[in-house]
Amino acid sequence: MTVRGAPAGFTPREAARLALLVRNAGRVVARNVVAGTITDSALPSDNAIEVLVHRVRRRLNHAAAGVSVHTIKGIGYLLTVTT
Repeated sequence: MTVRGAPAGFTPREAARLALLVRNAGRVVARNVVAGTITDSALPSDNAIEVLVHRVRRRLNHAAAGVSVHTIKGIGYLLTVTT
């Protein structure tokens, strides 16, 4: 996956989560839906989900992607365009 034409180094799990958020940009994606992109087996722990979101945020910030991932407490995640 690239950001602004440059490789961003996303792992497959990070890329899957980011692709889900991009497809739903501007809309809240439920936490359980996001968790389903991590594994097909048992749902991961809340901490595992937060760590993966943190990694996605860090890579997006490092690449100056112009988007932000927000945590909507108790509901899920929201990707927005930053100006």
